[in-house]
This record gives sequence, structure tokens and C-alpha cells, in this order.
Amino acid sequence: MNFFDGKVSKVEGTKISVDAEGLGRVQGDRGERAFAEGDRIQVAIRPEKLELTEEKPNGGTSTVQGTLKDSAYLGERSHFFVKLDGLEKPVAVSAQNRVDAISVTGESRPIWLSWDPEAIVLLGAE
Repeated sequence: MNFFDGKVSKVEGTKISVDAEGLGRVQGDRGERAFAEGDRIQVAIRPEKLELTEEKPNGGTSTVQGTLKDSAYLGERSHFFVKLDGLEKPVAVSAQNRVDAISVTGESRPIWLSWDPEAIVLLGAE
């Protein structure tokens, strides 16, 4: 699991906006939790819910540009580690090996990291 420290910037019903370190502003569903503007929270995203592309994706996904730092092929999955500005620890990405999957060669190059907004899990800071 990838965890990002964040601060709630806006609450509108069950949806909240969070300024998350490394990701920028993200939106998520607060579920049953009661968050207020200014609360320190954590944003979590599972490695398999993240997608890597060499070009910026179009459409309804959230994106951030980073640098591909390392990769490993392990059976039917490839594991990637992406450095994002503002974070010390790289972000883990796990992808099913496919013909159209990103090449695992050429580390230390710019790459786009994207996720569906439903992949965001919001947690208290404790």
C-alpha cells in the first residue's frame, strides 16, 4: 500500500478534497468518517490500482508526473518504483504483464502515474 500525508482542503457532503504530498489535490469519498477542513489525514492507494504510461493520459483519471527509478519482473506481474517530487520514498506500482505494458527498460526517465478517483482510500492520521 502507498501512503501519502495530506490535509483536507474542502468538504462537500461525502466528497472531500485533500492536498496530498506528492500527488497534489485529490478527491475521495469520506465514507463514514467525519473529516473537517484542515484535518491532517492519509491518502492510500494500492500498487495495483496505479497505472504507468509514457504519455500523459486523457480522460477521467488523476495523474502526476514522476521518474521511473527501478523495476522488476516477477512472474505474471511487473513491479515499478516511481519517484515523485516532494516524497522521499518511491511509490510502488504493480502491473499485470501485458503486451501493451510499459517497457521495463530505461529507468530514471519521466513517466506518468495515474489512478481512478475510486482507488483513493482516506484514513485518519493516527
